[in-house]
Amino acid sequence: MASPKGLPTTRFGLLGMTWRPKVTPDEQAFPAMKAAIANGATIWSSSSIYGMPPEKPTAGLSLLRRYFEKYPEDASKVTLFIRACFDTQAVCPVRVVEVEFSLWSTEILTNGVAATCKDLGVPILTYAPLGYGFLTGQIRKLEDIPQGDVRHMFGRFQPQTFHKNLALVGKVNEFAQRRGITPAQLALAWIRAHSNTSNCGIIIPIPGATAAVRVEENCKEVQLSVEEKQQLDEILESFQIIGERQIVGRNSDLSG
Repeated sequence: MASPKGLPTTRFGLLGMTWRPKVTPDEQAFPAMKAAIANGATIWSSSSIYGMPPEKPTAGLSLLRRYFEKYPEDASKVTLFIRACFDTQAVCPVRVVEVEFSLWSTEILTNGVAATCKDLGVPILTYAPLGYGFLTGQIRKLEDIPQGDVRHMFGRFQPQTFHKNLALVGKVNEFAQRRGITPAQLALAWIRAHSNTSNCGIIIPIPGATAAVRVEENCKEVQLSVEEKQQLDEILESFQIIGERQIVGRNSDLSG
């Protein structure tokens, strides 16, 4: 998949490390971060609000500080992408756009976002490329999501929608098994297959992971043939995803 010189095809999302009821301990988080560097995912996405009570909102930034204090030699190997509030002039011109895009959130293909970014030459970073873990096949029932996890507030993780949406996961799992890859790798490959196409410019997924083995899995780049992508597209067209993308009743607040 084509990409600008020096721009990795996979980035590393850190939200899951600290934005959960149980914060990932450093002894687990640090090896995952090391694995990201080792596998070329050297642009890291965090935020000034990646923390849940009782942790501070800046828990994500504190994690980064602790990591680089322990491994200062890695500071020059990583580029940080921090979402926070700045003056308008500090973020213009737009260099990158971050929006949700995955097998179950394809809105950017039809609402003009992907086409506009292509016209302007602005790369797209896709958050939640694995559907907040749903598309990995690891979540088979609502009880698999820890109590207090924010996903319990999301429209697609409600009792009346969850099991209906599992039908898509089943199809993805079957496809991945035939291909000899994991469902997560298939979901990421489908996103990358849109990069530099007729209606999309550069598109780079930002999968998050809290374990080194998952980082390595996500960073293993899988190529889909034109026929395989078309088959996946046909599967998506045959399903209707049910439920709002994030917190129920707050869709109008989403900017991407």
